[in-house]
Amino acid sequence: MISSLADVPKTPESIYAIDIDDTILYYEHLPETWWDKLREKFAPSLTATENNAKILSIWENIIKICKPIAIDPTEFMALVEYCKNHNSHLVLLTARSNRIDSITREHLKILFPDYQPEIIFCDIENKGSQLRQAIDVNKYNHLYFVDDKQYNIDDVVAEYPTGHTYLFQRTYSSFPGFK
Repeated sequence: MISSLADVPKTPESIYAIDIDDTILYYEHLPETWWDKLREKFAPSLTATENNAKILSIWENIIKICKPIAIDPTEFMALVEYCKNHNSHLVLLTARSNRIDSITREHLKILFPDYQPEIIFCDIENKGSQLRQAIDVNKYNHLYFVDDKQYNIDDVVAEYPTGHTYLFQRTYSSFPGFK
């Protein structure tokens, strides 16, 4: 478990796959508990699939009007620079749908204006299999994967047992600007 991207080892010719939400940015009014509260609210009247679709739709509409907050912009940009200078590859691996590609890129540009990200949109699919489909990880010396959800860590470990995975955890009260 890590609480900063500074805790991820830096090795040349490696691939770094980093989650977006609650790993490099967050939205002040959408803490992780928000999802669980809505699931409980809608559960009696909707199937699990309908429930998730409705919550995702609400979440997508909210982020379109919210300003993102970077969790640790200095450490993230240090990793970006490291990758540029050491023949390493940095990709953002997100559960988001590609239908919100433009707002995702807009928010990343607000926070990291000089960074042009490569993003893999998993659309709530298994991040391990989506990474395998998108990138030949075997051409790198190491895989480093950082995510705030254990099930995503488990999915990547299932696809890449020799990869280095890090569960990112910080309390919301420690995020800058959190109220």
